Amino acid sequence: MSHELASTLETAGPPATQAPRQPASAARGAGPDVEWTWAADLLHPARLDLVVKYLYFQAVRRGREHVEPHVVRLYERHIARRTGGIEDAKRTVDDYRAAARRLLRSIETSGFDADCAVPIGANGLPCDGAHRIAACLATGRRTAVRRVNAPGHAWDFEWFRTREFEAADLDVVVRTYAQLSDSVVAFVFWSPVAHAWPAMLEEIAGRGGIVGWRDVRVEPDDLPSLVHDIYAWTLGPKTSPQIEQKALALARQPQHLRFVLVDPGRTALARGLASWAADVKADLRRLAGRGPDDFFDTVHATDSAAEARYLTTLLLDGRALGRLSSERRRTIRPELLDWLDAYRSALLANGVHPDQACVVGSAVLEVIGLREATDIDCIVVDGIRRARFHNGITAIGPHADVVTAGYHRRIDGAPIVPDDEIIADPRHHFLFRGLKFASPELVIDRKRQQDRPKDRADVKLWEARATDRAPAVVREATRCVVAWDASPIDPVRQAEWLALAGAVAQHDARLVVAGAPRVPACFPLPGIAGPLPTDELPSDVPPDADPLATLAQAGIDGAALLELDAVHRARPAHPGMAIGRLAMLARTCEWMREWLEALAPAAVLIPTPTPTAVEHLLESAARACGISVVREPSALDDLLATTPAPTARRRVSLDRVCRRASEWTVLIRRAAAADALEARARMAETLAAELPRHRAAVAVLRAALAGRDIWIWGAGAAGRTTLSWLASLGIEPRGVVDSDPLKHGRRFGPASIDPPDVLHAARTSGRPLVVVASIHADAITGELASHGWPDDDIVTAPLHT
Repeated sequence: MSHELASTLETAGPPATQAPRQPASAARGAGPDVEWTWAADLLHPARLDLVVKYLYFQAVRRGREHVEPHVVRLYERHIARRTGGIEDAKRTVDDYRAAARRLLRSIETSGFDADCAVPIGANGLPCDGAHRIAACLATGRRTAVRRVNAPGHAWDFEWFRTREFEAADLDVVVRTYAQLSDSVVAFVFWSPVAHAWPAMLEEIAGRGGIVGWRDVRVEPDDLPSLVHDIYAWTLGPKTSPQIEQKALALARQPQHLRFVLVDPGRTALARGLASWAADVKADLRRLAGRGPDDFFDTVHATDSAAEARYLTTLLLDGRALGRLSSERRRTIRPELLDWLDAYRSALLANGVHPDQACVVGSAVLEVIGLREATDIDCIVVDGIRRARFHNGITAIGPHADVVTAGYHRRIDGAPIVPDDEIIADPRHHFLFRGLKFASPELVIDRKRQQDRPKDRADVKLWEARATDRAPAVVREATRCVVAWDASPIDPVRQAEWLALAGAVAQHDARLVVAGAPRVPACFPLPGIAGPLPTDELPSDVPPDADPLATLAQAGIDGAALLELDAVHRARPAHPGMAIGRLAMLARTCEWMREWLEALAPAAVLIPTPTPTAVEHLLESAARACGISVVREPSALDDLLATTPAPTARRRVSLDRVCRRASEWTVLIRRAAAADALEARARMAETLAAELPRHRAAVAVLRAALAGRDIWIWGAGAAGRTTLSWLASLGIEPRGVVDSDPLKHGRRFGPASIDPPDVLHAARTSGRPLVVVASIHADAITGELASHGWPDDDIVTAPLHT
């Protein structure tokens, strides 16, 4: 944990769920054998019934018994299972509830009566008085206790679990305990040591009381993101390359983990929770038979109670796990992570712990995959706002603002959620990369109330995704339609394209949007970025020797096209750059022909009344391919209705073609007259000093240009990532090898998995390039070297691209 984070945590105060502690005058009476203690100090993993009663008292105090029926049912069920509803004068569960409400009112109005001191047994557990302790916990009162020799009673996690309490109820109890205690530690057992989980759990039970545990299953595509979330509390939103490697390694294993919450007590708290957890973690690793090199796949432990509370909410809140949807988590925009990292640093610099703030606004919409954010807006708890900011907007960084107090607004006058409640209550926020994000429902409420054009567009996007008519779910269609629009795709334009996509989908067609300067990361439709209107060519790329002839072959008058281009851009091309601009336009035409032939759309929509030079090229390329061109969206309905769908479904991946077409756009911006593979090699080479994956790309592309075979060594998660990476470069590997004999003969992408001997044999008839795709790259490289492979014939694949 960083020093700045640790120092902020130390001053963050008690857990937010605890009621403010009342002065000692709120207690009544005292005897010689009576001690006064805070109710929170009586919490114990063996007495989870205190938490159940506390939850019920909180619902009563807030007048939410009817709003939170699950809390009432949990209370009634635990009473029925403990006593059958019969104890002293109480003959039914309803009698218990009535008595509990009377007790709560008495303590609220008169404080705790020392004559009713709670007896604490020799084992430190209450012998009686659980309702009194829970009422004091809910009201922030001290509790009178007296020590007795009889043993106290236990109602721990196993008691609840073996009496068939629902998993969701147990999750609520464990999460609430974590919020109430300042001496909790959380452990995460990783799946590679699942065989040792029972022994590890028993070891922890002998070292500190287990509050609860839960086996958590995660979708394969979501596990890497969850691993980043787990470590983001201490490392920040960008985590680290080591965590990326760990996430990919764990993705190769069964996608489940075990979460364990422990309360080792005051002794461990005084010693330091981080030190206690480190000792336990070392013993668990030895118990699981793991050595120093295997630490990454055994167990993770928290360093503070605050981090344990974070992990408890992350892993035991069904809504938090439910937001781990693949559509938003597979690819996170690097710029957003940069902004979030800077936002977290800005909070700490202003003395605000990230747990005391919550992101609102457009950043929430990007994280859930709706549309890209424009900045990071946040709210902070009221005490922090009054001490450090004001009720208006305060800039805390280049892309981060504390927004006006009272974020949640509703158009219908219904109750709103105060800022402090949004931040404190997990029902009103979710966790992502160690930060709190407001529930999107609250953001949409605010946008409906503000009702600006961009807000209405966001509401439309939200409503479209919430219905079965959402175009984003249209993944299979017999044909497609290309709509060209060179303007940026902002929320308003995105809503318009989604509406058109819905109309097109009625004719079993999918909409492809092309021409925008950039396709947003959250855009739910296939998109192709448009070429940049520039005269510039890289100095090392020779222009087309005769671009006029190249355009003439496509039936285009190059001179007239250049004049049209100059009119649209309101300036003629510089005489010295005219040939370069023509070369750019000629290459653009070839690019359009390539993806039009691959997509074979039923129609191309060019809605501009006066076409630009680029749109003229698109129209010419479409007509050359025999594709209809329309100017009005309304014309699409008639055209699709009267044009029969193809009799045989073409096996064309629209998303893949569009992704590759957008890559061509980058190349056009950098090298208009260059061959695609050569241009990619040059582009990668210029970035080789920035990222390791570009250095790997240079080696692979050079080998492909020389006609050499490309082989992959590694048939695991890293191998699958490498297959996708090579496909993005337009390269298909010659084969895949792996040292594991159990994998031999299985299909792996386009090839089957062979033993390494096949690769060594291939070297006798050529000079293949081996892409090592494994976390054991050093060992594999050493094995290749022992067979005489030179370093130039081996490249380590980037494990995260």
